[in-house]
Amino acid sequence: MIKIDTEEDLLDYRIKRLESQAEMMQKMTKKPSDGSDALFENYSTLLTVSALIGFNNDVYCDDFLGRPMGEPVQRQFFQKDQRGMMDLLAICKARDVNILKSCQKYDIFSAYAAAGFEVLCEKLEADKRDWSDSKTVIECSLILTDMYLSD
Repeated sequence: MIKIDTEEDLLDYRIKRLESQAEMMQKMTKKPSDGSDALFENYSTLLTVSALIGFNNDVYCDDFLGRPMGEPVQRQFFQKDQRGMMDLLAICKARDVNILKSCQKYDIFSAYAAAGFEVLCEKLEADKRDWSDSKTVIECSLILTDMYLSD
C-alpha cells in the first residue's frame, strides 16, 4: 500500500545512499589531482546514472532500507529532469501513479541506484582504479559511453 505524504515532506526529503558505497561514490565525484573533471559532476548525477543502470539491468536492492545509510543527498540538488526520472522509475516499479504523492518514490529510486551502482562498479572495475589519475576518468567515460551506445 502506498502511503501518501504531504507536499512539505516530499520537498524536504533527502535521497538515501548506502554507507558501503559512500567511499567509491566520493572517488567518482572528486576531481583528479591534475584538476580535470571527475567522472561524475556530483552525487545527483551519479545516483541518477546508477538508478538507470539498475533499472536497465533489472536489478533492485530489495533490502535497501534495512542497510546502514551514508550521508543523504538533498532532493533540491537534483535537476528537474533527474526528478522526472525518479518519478518514471517509481511508476514503473509501483505500477501506480499514486506513488508520485509518496516519499516511497525516492526510496524506489535509491534502491535502483544502490543496485545499479554495484553494476557500474563491476563494469568499471572501480576498486582496481586510481581515481586521482585523469586517465582513469577518461577510460571510465569511454566504458560508460560504450555501455549506453551498445544497448
